[in-house]
Amino acid sequence: MKFRTIRTGALALCTVAALALGTLGAAGVASAATLAQKDEPQATSPVNVDRAPTGAVVLDQSIIQDSTSDGLGLTLVWGKPAGYEQFVDYAVYRAGKKRQDAAYGAFSRVGLASSTATPAQHAFDVFRADPSNAAAQPTTTHNLLISGLERGRDYRFRVAGVLADGTEVALPDAYTTGTVAMPNERPEKFQVANDGYAGILPVASAADGGAFVSTTALQQAIDDASAFAVANPGRQAEVVIPRNARVISAAVFLKTGVTLRVDGTLTASLDLAGYVPEGTQFTMVNAEKFLNLINVEGTSQARLQNVRIIGTGTIDGQGWKHRTDGAPNVAYGDQLGLAESLPSTFRTIAENGLLAGEMYRQCVAAGGPTGDSNCYKKRSNLIEGEHIDNMYIGGGLRLQNPANSVTGFKYLSNYIVNGITVQSFNGNNGDSINVARFKGFTALNNVINSGDDNIVLNAGNISEYQKDPIGAVAGSAWIFDNYLARGHGAIAFGSGTTSWIDNVLVEDNIAVGTSDGIRAKSKPGSGGGVRFVTVRDMAMKDLTNLVDGQVDPLTIGYQMDGAPFIFTTHYPGDYTKTRWPSFHDWDISRVTVDGSRTGGIVVDGIHDDAKLAAAGIPFIASNRLHFRDVHFTNTGIPLIDELTDSSFENVTFDGVSGDAVWADSKGLKNVTVDGAAAPEGDRDFAVTAGGDTVLTTDQQELRLVTDASFRRFYVNTLPEDVLARVGEIAVDGVAVDASLYPAFGPKSSNLPLVAGTDAAISIAPVQHTNIGTAITLRAPFLASLAPGCHDIELRFQNGVARTSVQVPQVVAATTETVPNG
Repeated sequence: MKFRTIRTGALALCTVAALALGTLGAAGVASAATLAQKDEPQATSPVNVDRAPTGAVVLDQSIIQDSTSDGLGLTLVWGKPAGYEQFVDYAVYRAGKKRQDAAYGAFSRVGLASSTATPAQHAFDVFRADPSNAAAQPTTTHNLLISGLERGRDYRFRVAGVLADGTEVALPDAYTTGTVAMPNERPEKFQVANDGYAGILPVASAADGGAFVSTTALQQAIDDASAFAVANPGRQAEVVIPRNARVISAAVFLKTGVTLRVDGTLTASLDLAGYVPEGTQFTMVNAEKFLNLINVEGTSQARLQNVRIIGTGTIDGQGWKHRTDGAPNVAYGDQLGLAESLPSTFRTIAENGLLAGEMYRQCVAAGGPTGDSNCYKKRSNLIEGEHIDNMYIGGGLRLQNPANSVTGFKYLSNYIVNGITVQSFNGNNGDSINVARFKGFTALNNVINSGDDNIVLNAGNISEYQKDPIGAVAGSAWIFDNYLARGHGAIAFGSGTTSWIDNVLVEDNIAVGTSDGIRAKSKPGSGGGVRFVTVRDMAMKDLTNLVDGQVDPLTIGYQMDGAPFIFTTHYPGDYTKTRWPSFHDWDISRVTVDGSRTGGIVVDGIHDDAKLAAAGIPFIASNRLHFRDVHFTNTGIPLIDELTDSSFENVTFDGVSGDAVWADSKGLKNVTVDGAAAPEGDRDFAVTAGGDTVLTTDQQELRLVTDASFRRFYVNTLPEDVLARVGEIAVDGVAVDASLYPAFGPKSSNLPLVAGTDAAISIAPVQHTNIGTAITLRAPFLASLAPGCHDIELRFQNGVARTSVQVPQVVAATTETVPNG
């Protein structure tokens, strides 16, 4: 595709390891063993093939001592069975025996999956209680938190499907587990409380207003717990912050075999001396970051094993000041106990930053740069780690208010996040669950209110890919039964895609208020991509990038305009010489969307042929994207640029039908809509009002309405060549002077998509789906036309609308102010 240059302002995932067992065939999902495409690594490792169990299993590492009793709890999960659509719930039964007994007792009912005591289930109940969500896609919880289990006993569990009338349906044998053995011994506990640990007392900290800080005590407890775990294989070692304790600490390092259990509160210290890394190139003014509050740092030669962070308490990063009026920009925020920080960017950090602000201010005071530079980028995360096997975060924990991101992990296998609440909304760079270069990842039962992406998957870099193309592939993920509140992308992929992300199952999630829903992003030429993904049974509502009625400045320029589905290879970045990234083999079904600020499906394959030629790489369009039974309400029509070998079956947009649904789509090749070919190539758009007009001598304006998309005339705050999403007006084959066009503001400066106007030409949307465009030629423009008949072309990127105008011998010029049209 060749673009002309147009200036801004012109028209312009028995026990499992992250569920790497079983297949999804029984549930009717296409097998992920689809072959890789040309020049791609074939993902042949089992962990990269299977994403969820065929039947019922106990979630790995989820056996936890109850917080208020000596009993044990665990999470039972199951893959959805064939014909799951008929079930509205699942019933769970258990049978137990003493370990020395030969036979189990009879199965007795534990409860319904919908009664599970998790943060997400509470959020689901709140969402479903709202009558305005009656038409939202049904979701089913397919896991259960089971408590009250006894030490030294064996259990088996059975799952049955429940129909709408309450009838229970037996499921195949795979939905009855084998023996699940409870441990005999209690965890060895290393308690850190308000009085410290093992004689190590807290130390008063001036930076914390005289409060007592327990960094040394907490780290010693962790060291002692790890030494115990290594010396006693099979025994659990828990560092415990008990209920009602408030422990303040700076950076600590978790180690192999340690469970950090926070039932009270762990709060980040504001004393920066506790975050300075040793033995590095760190200075106060360079770009190297401060240490994180919790560091889980293995190496490629010495990977950490079996690390957990659990509890019913809170880990608070003290990153930013919070609003005092709750979370007015978060739907159901009060009911869900969610919060919202004050505006948090490099512009507000001096005023609104706590730990974030202290890191920034001390860097600047030492001579570091202000603004969005080294000092701002030194902010640390709440929890971060790498090179880990078996990492688990869960148990009802609340993670909140990081100086930067909440969690970030890479180079790990069998990573599970289960039943936590994450709170970072309106915090800059506040990614909540960020995982990269992973082999087996499962996220379930979480409520995530995020300052950046809610859950985001990333791949490895080019050097890793070149060294081991198959091993470098990040894959096997199961993301289900989560409630996703504010955030930039409910489920995001990339922008790091170079070594591929593949085999991901996203199901039974609810997203309310995220900027984008399913967000796949990669930079031009960065290589790899995202493939073999299933998204099903999801409800989205009110996707938006507005905060306090204004466009969130943290979303500007990153294609976060409220798109339910976005696939973009145009994420901001320079063209590189690796390979054009590709999104392919996605199956999306049974989804509803009620409210978004842009097109329901965005496929942005816009590219610059000259830059591709300079990089020496061919363009690859997104392909084999299949949508079925997806319904959009109060949502714009698709915005598609370049898509091949894809299909749309029973995909509806309220108020729009037929070819009009595809009026803003271009470059569709071998794409079908309900079995018929989708419109391809340029189109001839109709002028539905104002066409073929004979002007009167005193006519003040001519309003031309077309069925072409207004967006084709709208200027985005995106990379330069995206400005090709514009158009122009031509009279008698000659483009009108750019100075006559309205002074379009960047998309960040307005609330709805509203164009600027001036005295000569107005350009604005018509219809709530923004599929139409009204172009008003005002008197000064009309007066410039010579008498006679003139052909007018309204040139959009994906087609042209043509009409004519007859100008009489005299048209009175006027300087009268004309209302905007």
